[in-house]
Amino acid sequence: LLLTFTGVCTAQNDITLSVFTVTSKSMTVQWSGHSGASSYKITATPKNSPEQPVFAQFSGNTVMGSVNSLSPNTVYTMQLEAMDNALNVLSSAETVETTAPDVPSIDQAYSKNSDSITVEFAEVSGATGYILRAESTTGDFFFETPAGESPGTVVGLQPYTDYILSVMSVNSGGRSQPSYPIEARTVVVAPKLNTSSPSNGSILVTWPPVDHAIRYTLIMIREGSSTRLILNTTDTTVTFDNLEPGVSYCIKGMAWDAEGRTGDDLTVCQITRPPSPDVT
Repeated sequence: LLLTFTGVCTAQNDITLSVFTVTSKSMTVQWSGHSGASSYKITATPKNSPEQPVFAQFSGNTVMGSVNSLSPNTVYTMQLEAMDNALNVLSSAETVETTAPDVPSIDQAYSKNSDSITVEFAEVSGATGYILRAESTTGDFFFETPAGESPGTVVGLQPYTDYILSVMSVNSGGRSQPSYPIEARTVVVAPKLNTSSPSNGSILVTWPPVDHAIRYTLIMIREGSSTRLILNTTDTTVTFDNLEPGVSYCIKGMAWDAEGRTGDDLTVCQITRPPSPDVT
């Protein structure tokens, strides 16, 4: 939760009231105790709204409490009343704060890079921004990042790893509760291509196996040409033959996971060996 300490108010007998934190439908306040109080009453009254006030009552030894069933993105006047056993008001204080916007909902989450997941979500009224949260399913990773609008992207993740994603809306009052979570997995990394030209008409490409990859795609294009040669393979060694001597060829490699998704791509360029000298 986003902690806010705003609008501290003082009334008679130096009783003070401040907002500790808010959500979309609740507001938690804290106050200084009154020596003669046997109970405290907190009343949340919406400003510029026909809705009825909401109140909660607490014992005399309590200095923090929450008022629930509030409306999202609404300005409330929070009033504290310290009362004795006869319910006489001994002292009071008030402050004004806004509840957080409504809870967003996630439409989808997907990964196009091995270190990030993009989240598309329904934006909500009154939100000035959003917070994306990513947690590993094993519980050893937790990260939050701001997003101005949908979609937002969480970066700094591990390849081919499952994450639980949620989103919260933010305004001047604080942040909403997290949305209903969704699970997504990052894609695999690109194969680390190593190239050489064993002859003036060929290029050899090798790479270490990529974890969780079931096949690979190599795309080769000759410098100055728009024609592409696409090769799919489950091997980690490929030889391109019948090439022109002394010409630069660029090769892009990518891996596929078991879900049929391509991961990162990596492009390397290699010049074939020059033509053999004419010795005649």
